Amino acid sequence: QVQDCTIAECKAGMSLMKLNEMSIAFMAVALEAIGFPVSIADIHSTLYPHFVGHHIGLDVHDTPSISRDLPLKAGNVIALEVGLYIPKDDKFPKKYQGIAVRIEDNIVVMDEGCEILSRDLPKGVEEIEALLQT
Repeated sequence: QVQDCTIAECKAGMSLMKLNEMSIAFMAVALEAIGFPVSIADIHSTLYPHFVGHHIGLDVHDTPSISRDLPLKAGNVIALEVGLYIPKDDKFPKKYQGIAVRIEDNIVVMDEGCEILSRDLPKGVEEIEALLQT
């Protein structure tokens, strides 16, 4: 859900920094909806401690000099990597402790919206569980 909401905001003119901020806000709403109240500070420092994504050049991590504050342009290719890592800490609901998940999509930025290059890969719980059964 957080990944989908973040992708929905991906278009030319948006920056990776803004997408990161939005993904953290989406995460707070999604966690609250399942009865997991948490602060933005906890999300940023513990539950989702990495940045939402990065540009992709000729190789996966070969564009570190591109500022995260620059507006994305049509034709840019980026990876969006929303993650959630819940430590075994009584600060967080016991039934979720020890869960970790990271979903990555590769995206081509368009003037309006984006093309999801990884759209056919399994990402949903049911899809992944079915894949593990084969």
